[in-house]
Amino acid sequence: MESQILTYPDPRLSKRCSDTSIKEASSIISALDRALSGENGQYTGLGLAANQIGILKRVCIIRYKGAKLDLVNPVIRIPTERSSCKIETEIEGCLSFPNREIAVPRYNQILVRADNYCGEIQFSGLWARIIQHEVQHLDGIGIWNTIIIDRNDPCPCGSGKKYKRCCGVTK
Repeated sequence: MESQILTYPDPRLSKRCSDTSIKEASSIISALDRALSGENGQYTGLGLAANQIGILKRVCIIRYKGAKLDLVNPVIRIPTERSSCKIETEIEGCLSFPNREIAVPRYNQILVRADNYCGEIQFSGLWARIIQHEVQHLDGIGIWNTIIIDRNDPCPCGSGKKYKRCCGVTK
């Protein structure tokens, strides 16, 4: 399996990945680990999605603070308690978009369901941001596609309110 990280504008980065089996995901996770590890064995980033190494399957890995999270066919859901779920804009980088950083709005809390876990798992903070970044890759969306949300734009949570009156409210 491939383990070289593709860079924008490689067309495979814009393709939506298809579901895979847990069995097939095992070898994809190994390839992702090899690609994310630098020459000295240290991780060169926080996460990687399968299409970033040319495998169009819904598998991604996150390696953060010594913890490992592998997601097979992940689906993200936004918690229904909007009072605690906000959109925060932070600077992000991407191994497929080297030497560039972009301000990206993301939810600060998410629920994730994946075939290799039972039920939904809640994540917040940087974990939530990393997972959203990697799952967007699986949907064929990179940070180069990011649209910055203005305070008067409709809130992306679907409430119908302006962003400044919904998820953009800071306490």
